[in-house]
Amino acid sequence: MIPTTLSPHSLLDGIRIIEYGRNIAAPFASKLLADLGAEVIKVEPVAGDPSRSLGPFQDDSPNPETSAQFTYLNSNKRGVTLNLDRRSGQSLLRSLLQEADVFLENAEPGDMEARDLSYSILSEINPHLVVTSVRPFGLTGPYHDLVGSDLISWHASALGHRYLGEPNREPLRSGGYFASYYAAVNAAAATLIALHARKLTGRGQRVDISVADALAVGILGYGLVGLYHELGLSNRRPGNTQRLGVPAAMLPCRDGYVFIFASESYMWDGLVKAMGEPEWAQSEIFRGHYRDRSPYGAEIYNMMRDWLNHTGKDDIFQSCQENRVPSTAVYNMREVLENTHLRERGFFLASSHPITGKSRQPGAPYKLGSTLSTIRQAAPTLGQHNEEIFCGRLGLDTSALAGLRRAGII
Repeated sequence: MIPTTLSPHSLLDGIRIIEYGRNIAAPFASKLLADLGAEVIKVEPVAGDPSRSLGPFQDDSPNPETSAQFTYLNSNKRGVTLNLDRRSGQSLLRSLLQEADVFLENAEPGDMEARDLSYSILSEINPHLVVTSVRPFGLTGPYHDLVGSDLISWHASALGHRYLGEPNREPLRSGGYFASYYAAVNAAAATLIALHARKLTGRGQRVDISVADALAVGILGYGLVGLYHELGLSNRRPGNTQRLGVPAAMLPCRDGYVFIFASESYMWDGLVKAMGEPEWAQSEIFRGHYRDRSPYGAEIYNMMRDWLNHTGKDDIFQSCQENRVPSTAVYNMREVLENTHLRERGFFLASSHPITGKSRQPGAPYKLGSTLSTIRQAAPTLGQHNEEIFCGRLGLDTSALAGLRRAGII
């Protein structure tokens, strides 16, 4: 039985992860595991992880130590620098991996093999090692050696024609790095499964994560795949409304937008009450399931406009929820940061960084037990733990460390 006092950030205590990531996927996957107590050693190029150049920056002044994205993605980790284009750097990484439990990487296709860090080599030096590799198209198939970005994986998954935008317009992508973050969650979960399997088999294994596959399965799902196989239909983007029923739409209101989805009869009755029971909504032709109201969509949305234009989104959200109508206010970032619900849940965590000082960061996307997750350690400055790891763990003396620094290895 797991003790009830177990802290969420001690669940992976004793698990050592080496992370090498060229963008967001590997760093976020390892952060999710670090937040559960795993020890993560982040390996950066000597010049620093590329995400250090991504803003926003403190005081809007570019600085590789103050990137908000980097400090968020790499809290609760130690950090070292290594030049993996040099044999000495490759040798040091192999030494770290000899005693590691997980190697979590998303290098460009072919990079690990070219540096004598292929899975076949790593599994020989450490048969217990779980190697989780994230690639745009995975490790097999005709596209396995193609490089790609968030945008490329997004459109390779068919989401450009389904997820965002109006039905008859050009394909769109989501904002930010949705594909990379989504793949990272899959990578973290698959790594945990592989660690559990190791308890049963005594051996590690290769975990192959395709960003495009993760999106296609997780977002499109087998329902849309089945729609094509059975009927030959490609499901189009719905825009701000659902075509199959009414009301099911993102709608403008007095101070922004709300989303309302009144599918069942009791939900429509609740919406009528929330709107103040206007006379037009009493008509029998509008009652029933939301598919029954679909032919009257334009009329319903038009007649809802007066109520929407005179009511704020929080009031709509509150009155709809009180009447059992699925709905939400559509918040912007400022409203999310000031949201009472998230604040009371402890979603945003206090963080203290030696350069950026105190700030708030999103917490873990889960709650385990009665103990809140914490940021135990700020994101590392560039090369901060070189001496601790290379001397304390690998046994190098300080003079050797200085030589590696002069040679550009660390």
